[in-house]
Amino acid sequence: MAEIKSTNKNFEEPLENNEELVDYVEPDTPFVLPKGNSLMKLWFYFTWPLRISLFVTIPDTRYKRFRSWYLLTFFICTMWIVVSSYMVSWMMTVVGDTMGIPDSVMGITFLSAGGNMPELVSIVILSRQGNGDMAMSNTLGANTLDILLCLGLPWLIKTLMSGKDVEIVSGALSYSVLSIIICVICFYSVTAFYKFKLNKKVGAVCLVMYAIFLIFAISVELNVFFHVNWPMCDR
Repeated sequence: MAEIKSTNKNFEEPLENNEELVDYVEPDTPFVLPKGNSLMKLWFYFTWPLRISLFVTIPDTRYKRFRSWYLLTFFICTMWIVVSSYMVSWMMTVVGDTMGIPDSVMGITFLSAGGNMPELVSIVILSRQGNGDMAMSNTLGANTLDILLCLGLPWLIKTLMSGKDVEIVSGALSYSVLSIIICVICFYSVTAFYKFKLNKKVGAVCLVMYAIFLIFAISVELNVFFHVNWPMCDR
């Protein structure tokens, strides 16, 4: 693929004739090889199948001819999120089962880290822009949405369809929830001590609390302190 320069970066003017159509290439399409080192180009080729799939299936509403298709774009993006979430959860389960790691441990570590990476990026951007209150609200709102809606709604649908309760295969859940509540109390105490101003000390305390929580939760799930979970079945 050759590097092609875009002649219209702001997507404001529509293409009027075939001559402009030949010269014009959207900056972030899968048909433009990015400028940069070999690592960036290797990443481009590695993600090209996914890029071309998204490009073909999702209408780009930045074009005037697709701006009235925003509801369809939103629906297709939601379906892509559903499919990718299912695939990631399924692959994490298979990897954990192969390595003898319980599903709960995979969820606490790899799955949670991967799922919250976009949120982390947005919080860093907001914080650098000086919008610390918005970053805090984003964090609290996202986790509240995850717990109450993203867990509650699927459980409601599952119980209505099957007529049976959803069984959580984790005897350490109560200990994990208790440790999360303790971390929230500690976080509020630390931010109140520093008069609700985010600084390096608050960040360091949060990292230490997360490390402690992660070590404790994984240790409990793996029956390090006491027996809470049955061992995985041999295959």
